[in-house]
Amino acid sequence: MIVPPKYDAGSQFVNGFAVVMLNGLRGFINADGTEIIPLHYRDAHPFSNACAPVKFDQLYGYIDIIGRWMIRPQYDEAYPFSNHLSRVKKGKLYGFVNDAGKEVIECQYTFASDFVDGLAVVSDGQHYYFINSSNKTMIQGSYERAFPFIGNKAIVVLKGKKRYINKTGQLLNETPVLPKF
Repeated sequence: MIVPPKYDAGSQFVNGFAVVMLNGLRGFINADGTEIIPLHYRDAHPFSNACAPVKFDQLYGYIDIIGRWMIRPQYDEAYPFSNHLSRVKKGKLYGFVNDAGKEVIECQYTFASDFVDGLAVVSDGQHYYFINSSNKTMIQGSYERAFPFIGNKAIVVLKGKKRYINKTGQLLNETPVLPKF
């Protein structure tokens, strides 16, 4: 499907919907090109778990596929769901909400990644480590930086050196290449 030319911009279709933009406001169309959610939002992300993070006025919340609020706007940042959890930011701190709208991991981290294979990278402002969806530390380390797992390995920076670790936190004898952002 090609986004109709009446919009200034449009995203790829994800789960049957695309974000479209006109005059700085965003909404959603379906695969037929029908506008299903009016362009009321300052920002919008694709649907996942049948809801999408959108920015209304200055804060983010989540809407369902017919545009009803599932989580009222209250976050400074909000991201699509990954493994039934979504990363959110209040002020300068990150936490996670579930798809029922409950903040299951309080906004307490200076950095947080999405969950990948049940683990998220978080930082307390001094070190990076890995937590599970219950906020239990699964891999503790004095990492200066850490990246989500790809397969069975993750890149961490320890004492200024890039290293791989496995899912038990054991350092591996391979030299990684740090991804560029």
